[in-house]
Amino acid sequence: MISKIKTLFEYRKLPELLSYNNDKEQDTFLSKLYKLQENIYYLDKHLESNWEVDKPSLVKYWDTLYADLSDIGLPKSNHDEYLNHIKRYQEHELSIRDHQLFSRTSLAYYYYYKSCDVRLIRRLIYDFNPALADVFELSDWTIFDLVTEINDDIDDIEEDKDVINGNGFVLNAFYDGLEETYSTFVAYLDQLQEKQQRKAQWTKDPDWSKMIHDWTLEQIHLTKELLSIKKQKIENEPTLILQNKIVLKLEEKLN
Repeated sequence: MISKIKTLFEYRKLPELLSYNNDKEQDTFLSKLYKLQENIYYLDKHLESNWEVDKPSLVKYWDTLYADLSDIGLPKSNHDEYLNHIKRYQEHELSIRDHQLFSRTSLAYYYYYKSCDVRLIRRLIYDFNPALADVFELSDWTIFDLVTEINDDIDDIEEDKDVINGNGFVLNAFYDGLEETYSTFVAYLDQLQEKQQRKAQWTKDPDWSKMIHDWTLEQIHLTKELLSIKKQKIENEPTLILQNKIVLKLEEKLN
């Protein structure tokens, strides 16, 4: 689990934020962030492992997340606000079981909430390292977080086959077909690329502006390449969609 978390943090450029102009004790804080992310994953695993989820079974996971925020030093009065998007995405995951798929109406909406865990960690680092307030706004990372979250879904198509996971690409392909879904995702990535290029200089610090800009464009390019590779793989192996566990469950409910 810790290896998975470290890979996530590195991929989303979180260590760079923590180390920027920071004289505080970082290792202890980082270990607390790892613990928080680990417990978010445990909540995800519970949802992935159970089609029927009763709300009382989730309480222990949420109690752990609240305790993690207290350990990090966040006042209890702020806990619900900071975890609001995690809770909203949980509701999205549960609503999929009733064929309510948000990504069919708006990829931006779906992936904004699906990236909630990374945005939470980024926000906590921003609070911990006040020097970052002079470098960028948290919103400057929005496109980067959207693209990398899409990349995760595309990359995880095989991994998600045997779990109940709200993989946006898999679910859209089930409802709308592979070709239409592929075109929809490419068009959205093109839209994000154009938006990013229009706002190339938007952070408070020019060096960070360029880094975030370059990282974002790089991830858009890599995600388009990965999308093409996965499309071809699904064409050769349709069971990646047709035999996906959540797809089978949804078909069963339809019938």
